Amino acid sequence: MRGLLPSFAYHTLLLSLQITELEYGNHALENTRVELPNKKAKYLHFTWLDNVNGLTIESIKANYRNQYLSEKKYWSTSQLINKNSEESTYELDTGGVFNIEQINIELPGVNTLIDVIIESRSDKDSNWKRQFNGIFYKLFLEDTEVTGKPVTVRPTKDRYWRIKLQSTDGIGLSVPTLKYAWHQNDLYFLARGSAPYILVYRNANVTNTMQPATKLMSIINKDTNGEMVGSVIAGQEIMLKGDLALVADKELPWQRILLWGVLVIGVIVIAIMVIRLAKQMGTHT
Repeated sequence: MRGLLPSFAYHTLLLSLQITELEYGNHALENTRVELPNKKAKYLHFTWLDNVNGLTIESIKANYRNQYLSEKKYWSTSQLINKNSEESTYELDTGGVFNIEQINIELPGVNTLIDVIIESRSDKDSNWKRQFNGIFYKLFLEDTEVTGKPVTVRPTKDRYWRIKLQSTDGIGLSVPTLKYAWHQNDLYFLARGSAPYILVYRNANVTNTMQPATKLMSIINKDTNGEMVGSVIAGQEIMLKGDLALVADKELPWQRILLWGVLVIGVIVIAIMVIRLAKQMGTHT
Protein backbone atom coordinates (compact mmCIF):
# COMPACT_ATOMS: atom_id res chain seq x y z
CA MET A 1 0.00 0.00 0.00
CA ARG A 2 2.84 2.39 0.78
CA GLY A 3 4.32 1.83 -2.67
CA LEU A 4 1.16 3.17 -4.30
CA LEU A 5 1.30 6.47 -2.38
CA PRO A 6 2.60 9.57 -4.18
CA SER A 7 6.16 10.59 -3.44
CA PHE A 8 5.43 14.16 -2.30
CA ALA A 9 5.64 15.16 1.37
CA TYR A 10 2.64 15.07 3.69
CA HIS A 11 1.61 17.86 6.08
CA THR A 12 0.29 16.98 9.53
CA LEU A 13 -3.42 17.71 10.01
CA LEU A 14 -3.89 16.01 13.40
CA LEU A 15 -1.18 14.79 15.75
CA SER A 16 -3.42 12.21 17.40
CA LEU A 17 -7.05 11.15 17.55
CA GLN A 18 -9.12 8.43 19.15
CA ILE A 19 -11.31 5.95 17.32
CA THR A 20 -13.40 3.77 19.62
CA GLU A 21 -16.13 1.21 19.29
CA LEU A 22 -16.90 -0.54 22.56
CA GLU A 23 -19.66 -1.52 24.97
CA TYR A 24 -20.01 -0.06 28.45
CA GLY A 25 -22.81 -1.60 30.44
CA ASN A 26 -25.89 -1.57 28.27
CA HIS A 27 -24.54 1.21 26.05
CA ALA A 28 -22.67 0.98 22.76
CA LEU A 29 -20.07 3.76 22.62
CA GLU A 30 -18.90 4.69 19.16
CA ASN A 31 -16.45 7.42 18.29
CA THR A 32 -15.60 6.84 14.65
CA ARG A 33 -16.07 10.35 13.28
CA VAL A 34 -13.01 12.58 12.81
CA GLU A 35 -13.29 16.30 12.14
CA LEU A 36 -10.37 17.46 10.03
CA PRO A 37 -9.15 21.04 9.65
CA ASN A 38 -10.48 22.96 6.69
CA LYS A 39 -7.63 22.15 4.32
CA LYS A 40 -7.85 21.16 0.68
CA ALA A 41 -6.04 17.84 0.21
CA LYS A 42 -6.36 15.16 -2.43
CA TYR A 43 -4.64 12.40 -0.44
CA LEU A 44 -4.90 11.47 3.25
CA HIS A 45 -2.48 9.23 5.13
CA PHE A 46 -3.33 7.57 8.49
CA THR A 47 -0.73 6.06 10.81
CA TRP A 48 -1.46 3.88 13.87
CA LEU A 49 0.21 5.23 17.02
CA ASP A 50 -0.49 2.15 19.18
CA ASN A 51 -0.22 -1.60 18.70
CA VAL A 52 -3.60 -2.56 17.27
CA ASN A 53 -2.86 -6.30 16.87
CA GLY A 54 -3.52 -6.46 13.15
CA LEU A 55 -6.56 -4.22 13.18
CA THR A 56 -7.13 -2.62 9.79
CA ILE A 57 -9.48 0.04 8.43
CA GLU A 58 -11.95 -1.54 6.03
CA SER A 59 -13.50 1.62 4.62
CA ILE A 60 -13.58 5.38 5.07
CA LYS A 61 -16.46 7.69 4.22
CA ALA A 62 -15.82 11.38 3.70
CA ASN A 63 -18.50 14.00 4.40
CA TYR A 64 -18.40 17.63 3.44
CA ARG A 65 -18.29 20.13 6.26
CA ASN A 66 -21.68 21.46 7.36
CA GLN A 67 -22.05 24.88 5.84
CA TYR A 68 -23.69 26.43 8.91
CA LEU A 69 -20.79 25.56 11.21
CA SER A 70 -18.53 28.53 11.71
CA GLU A 71 -14.76 28.27 11.42
CA LYS A 72 -14.12 30.59 14.38
CA LYS A 73 -15.95 29.16 17.37
CA TYR A 74 -15.83 30.29 20.98
CA TRP A 75 -16.58 27.98 23.89
CA SER A 76 -18.40 29.30 26.96
CA THR A 77 -19.89 27.76 30.09
CA SER A 78 -23.49 28.18 31.23
CA GLN A 79 -24.54 28.91 34.81
CA LEU A 80 -26.81 26.69 36.91
CA ILE A 81 -29.99 28.56 37.92
CA ASN A 82 -32.25 25.73 39.13
CA LYS A 83 -31.87 22.12 40.22
CA ASN A 84 -34.71 19.67 40.73
CA SER A 85 -33.32 16.62 42.50
CA GLU A 86 -36.59 14.67 42.36
CA GLU A 87 -36.85 14.93 38.56
CA SER A 88 -33.05 14.92 38.04
CA THR A 89 -33.17 18.11 35.98
CA TYR A 90 -30.77 21.05 35.80
CA GLU A 91 -31.77 24.41 34.34
CA LEU A 92 -28.99 26.61 33.03
CA ASP A 93 -28.52 30.13 31.69
CA THR A 94 -26.02 31.06 28.99
CA GLY A 95 -26.14 34.68 30.16
CA GLY A 96 -27.08 36.19 26.81
CA VAL A 97 -28.06 35.62 23.19
CA PHE A 98 -25.44 33.63 21.27
CA ASN A 99 -25.33 31.84 17.93
CA ILE A 100 -25.02 28.37 19.44
CA GLU A 101 -23.89 25.57 17.12
CA GLN A 102 -22.53 22.83 19.39
CA ILE A 103 -22.94 21.70 22.98
CA ASN A 104 -20.98 19.46 25.31
CA ILE A 105 -21.31 18.28 28.91
CA GLU A 106 -18.22 18.42 31.09
CA LEU A 107 -18.44 15.48 33.46
CA PRO A 108 -17.08 15.92 36.99
CA GLY A 109 -15.50 12.51 37.53
CA VAL A 110 -13.75 9.67 35.72
CA ASN A 111 -15.53 6.57 34.44
CA THR A 112 -18.79 8.48 34.21
CA LEU A 113 -21.61 7.91 31.74
CA ILE A 114 -24.93 9.72 31.67
CA ASP A 115 -27.99 9.29 29.47
CA VAL A 116 -29.59 12.71 29.05
CA ILE A 117 -32.21 14.77 27.29
CA ILE A 118 -31.11 18.34 26.52
CA GLU A 119 -33.71 21.02 25.80
CA SER A 120 -33.65 24.77 25.22
CA ARG A 121 -35.95 27.78 25.06
CA SER A 122 -35.59 31.48 24.31
CA ASP A 123 -37.21 32.79 27.53
CA LYS A 124 -38.64 31.48 30.77
CA ASP A 125 -42.22 31.54 29.48
CA SER A 126 -41.65 29.55 26.28
CA ASN A 127 -41.99 25.80 25.86
CA TRP A 128 -38.90 23.59 25.95
CA LYS A 129 -37.55 22.33 22.61
CA ARG A 130 -35.57 19.10 22.46
CA GLN A 131 -32.06 19.51 21.12
CA PHE A 132 -30.42 16.16 21.93
CA ASN A 133 -31.19 12.74 23.37
CA GLY A 134 -28.21 10.48 24.02
CA ILE A 135 -25.19 9.80 26.20
CA PHE A 136 -22.09 11.66 27.35
CA TYR A 137 -19.18 9.76 28.82
CA LYS A 138 -15.66 10.06 30.20
CA LEU A 139 -13.89 6.73 30.63
CA PHE A 140 -10.35 5.57 31.35
CA LEU A 141 -9.26 2.41 29.57
CA GLU A 142 -5.66 1.27 30.09
CA ASP A 143 -4.51 4.77 31.07
CA THR A 144 -6.24 6.27 28.03
CA GLU A 145 -9.06 8.75 28.43
CA VAL A 146 -12.01 8.11 26.12
CA THR A 147 -14.57 10.91 25.93
CA GLY A 148 -17.48 11.71 23.69
CA LYS A 149 -17.32 14.52 21.19
CA PRO A 150 -19.34 17.76 21.23
CA VAL A 151 -22.83 17.45 19.79
CA THR A 152 -23.84 19.57 16.82
CA VAL A 153 -27.32 21.05 17.24
CA ARG A 154 -29.57 23.11 15.05
CA PRO A 155 -28.26 26.69 15.10
CA THR A 156 -30.17 28.46 17.84
CA LYS A 157 -30.04 31.61 19.94
CA ASP A 158 -31.93 30.14 22.89
CA ARG A 159 -30.65 31.45 26.21
CA TYR A 160 -32.06 28.88 28.65
CA TRP A 161 -31.16 25.18 28.60
CA ARG A 162 -32.22 22.14 30.59
CA ILE A 163 -30.44 18.84 31.22
CA LYS A 164 -32.64 15.92 32.25
CA LEU A 165 -30.93 12.74 33.41
CA GLN A 166 -32.53 9.53 32.21
CA SER A 167 -30.81 7.64 35.04
CA THR A 168 -29.15 8.92 38.21
CA ASP A 169 -26.61 6.14 38.76
CA GLY A 170 -23.92 7.62 36.55
CA ILE A 171 -23.23 10.99 38.11
CA GLY A 172 -24.02 10.74 41.82
CA LEU A 173 -24.34 14.05 43.66
CA SER A 174 -22.21 16.00 41.19
CA VAL A 175 -23.60 18.65 38.86
CA PRO A 176 -22.92 18.40 35.10
CA THR A 177 -21.52 21.48 33.34
CA LEU A 178 -23.00 22.48 30.00
CA LYS A 179 -20.58 24.13 27.56
CA TYR A 180 -21.65 25.64 24.28
CA ALA A 181 -19.85 26.69 21.11
CA TRP A 182 -20.94 29.88 19.39
CA HIS A 183 -19.73 32.26 16.70
CA GLN A 184 -19.86 36.02 16.70
CA ASN A 185 -21.81 38.20 14.31
CA ASP A 186 -19.91 40.34 11.83
CA LEU A 187 -20.81 44.03 12.01
CA TYR A 188 -19.97 46.39 9.16
CA PHE A 189 -20.01 50.19 9.32
CA LEU A 190 -20.28 52.44 6.27
CA ALA A 191 -18.48 55.71 7.01
CA ARG A 192 -19.58 59.00 5.50
CA GLY A 193 -17.45 62.11 5.37
CA SER A 194 -14.01 62.46 6.88
CA ALA A 195 -12.71 61.11 10.20
CA PRO A 196 -13.03 61.13 13.15
CA TYR A 197 -16.35 59.27 13.39
CA ILE A 198 -18.74 58.75 16.31
CA LEU A 199 -20.44 55.39 16.74
CA VAL A 200 -23.64 55.80 18.77
CA TYR A 201 -25.46 52.79 20.23
CA ARG A 202 -28.27 51.98 22.68
CA ASN A 203 -30.96 54.28 21.31
CA ALA A 204 -34.55 53.07 21.51
CA ASN A 205 -35.80 55.72 19.08
CA VAL A 206 -33.67 54.72 16.10
CA THR A 207 -35.77 53.41 13.21
CA ASN A 208 -34.82 51.18 10.31
CA THR A 209 -33.65 53.29 7.38
CA MET A 210 -34.48 50.46 4.94
CA GLN A 211 -31.28 50.96 2.96
CA PRO A 212 -30.53 48.42 0.18
CA ALA A 213 -27.96 46.58 2.28
CA THR A 214 -28.20 43.30 0.33
CA LYS A 215 -26.28 44.62 -2.65
CA LEU A 216 -23.71 46.26 -0.36
CA MET A 217 -23.09 43.01 1.55
CA SER A 218 -22.63 41.08 -1.70
CA ILE A 219 -19.93 43.58 -2.71
CA ILE A 220 -18.20 43.24 0.66
CA ASN A 221 -18.28 39.44 0.50
CA LYS A 222 -16.51 39.57 -2.89
CA ASP A 223 -13.74 41.70 -1.41
CA THR A 224 -10.99 39.08 -1.24
CA ASN A 225 -8.12 41.51 -0.83
CA GLY A 226 -9.59 43.29 2.16
CA GLU A 227 -9.41 46.68 0.46
CA MET A 228 -12.86 47.77 1.61
CA VAL A 229 -12.61 46.49 5.17
CA GLY A 230 -10.05 48.07 7.45
CA SER A 231 -9.20 48.52 11.10
CA VAL A 232 -9.92 51.52 13.30
CA ILE A 233 -8.54 52.87 16.56
CA ALA A 234 -11.25 53.20 19.19
CA GLY A 235 -11.21 56.35 21.27
CA GLN A 236 -12.61 57.11 24.69
CA GLU A 237 -16.24 56.25 25.42
CA ILE A 238 -18.45 59.31 25.77
CA MET A 239 -21.79 59.30 27.60
CA LEU A 240 -24.50 61.12 25.63
CA LYS A 241 -28.05 60.57 26.90
CA GLY A 242 -27.34 57.56 29.11
CA ASP A 243 -30.33 55.52 30.27
CA LEU A 244 -32.73 58.14 28.87
CA ALA A 245 -31.91 56.88 25.39
CA LEU A 246 -33.39 53.47 26.29
CA VAL A 247 -36.87 54.98 26.76
CA ALA A 248 -38.82 55.06 23.52
CA ASP A 249 -40.68 58.28 22.78
CA LYS A 250 -44.44 57.87 22.57
CA GLU A 251 -45.35 59.78 19.44
CA LEU A 252 -48.91 60.18 18.28
CA PRO A 253 -49.62 58.75 14.81
CA TRP A 254 -50.56 62.10 13.29
CA GLN A 255 -50.87 60.77 9.76
CA ARG A 256 -53.32 58.09 10.83
CA ILE A 257 -55.30 60.56 12.95
CA LEU A 258 -55.46 63.02 10.05
CA LEU A 259 -56.61 60.29 7.65
CA TRP A 260 -59.38 59.13 9.96
CA GLY A 261 -60.39 62.74 10.58
CA VAL A 262 -60.77 63.38 6.86
CA LEU A 263 -62.84 60.20 6.48
CA VAL A 264 -65.13 61.11 9.39
CA ILE A 265 -65.64 64.66 8.07
CA GLY A 266 -66.41 63.24 4.61
CA VAL A 267 -69.04 60.89 6.06
CA ILE A 268 -70.65 63.78 8.00
CA VAL A 269 -70.76 65.99 4.89
CA ILE A 270 -72.35 63.22 2.83
CA ALA A 271 -74.90 62.55 5.58
CA ILE A 272 -75.86 66.27 5.72
CA MET A 273 -76.27 66.35 1.94
CA VAL A 274 -78.49 63.26 2.02
CA ILE A 275 -80.68 64.76 4.78
CA ARG A 276 -81.11 68.04 2.90
CA LEU A 277 -81.90 66.19 -0.31
CA ALA A 278 -84.51 64.11 1.49
CA LYS A 279 -86.17 67.23 2.94
CA GLN A 280 -86.29 68.91 -0.45
CA MET A 281 -87.90 65.87 -2.03
CA GLY A 282 -90.47 65.81 0.80
CA THR A 283 -91.55 69.42 0.25
CA HIS A 284 -92.06 68.89 -3.47
CA THR A 285 -94.35 65.92 -2.87
